[in-house]
Amino acid sequence: MTPTGFLGRVLLWAGGISMALVAGALAIGGEGTPGGVALGAGLGCLNIAALGHLGGRLIRPGDDRRRWVWALLLALKFALFLGVVGWALWALPVDPLGMAVGLLGPMIAVGIGGWTWYRAGGLETPPGDESDRGRSS
Repeated sequence: MTPTGFLGRVLLWAGGISMALVAGALAIGGEGTPGGVALGAGLGCLNIAALGHLGGRLIRPGDDRRRWVWALLLALKFALFLGVVGWALWALPVDPLGMAVGLLGPMIAVGIGGWTWYRAGGLETPPGDESDRGRSS
């Protein structure tokens, strides 16, 4: 599985888990809880997508002269994410616990995606591929 396929699989899991969490919050939650879960889930999904894109650009081989730009953008993404979460908790009428639950859903998706990636063989090339020469089956 390619890293792009891995990121796509993680984002699909994150979207599905997030929708289930929001549906559960709508069914059970009180005032501010569904909005907090939805906001946390949306921010978590955006965080994973940005982390995957910027991290992939950072580790891409052969782009040494601009690597510092991607590292700086990744650091700015972390700072921006923390600032947006702090602002949302301070300024919006959302339940902090609901927002934490929403942020947890995409993190669970990363774990599930990593597990399925490991089970699929990670970055191993398929048997019979020309780049597979010299390796034992």
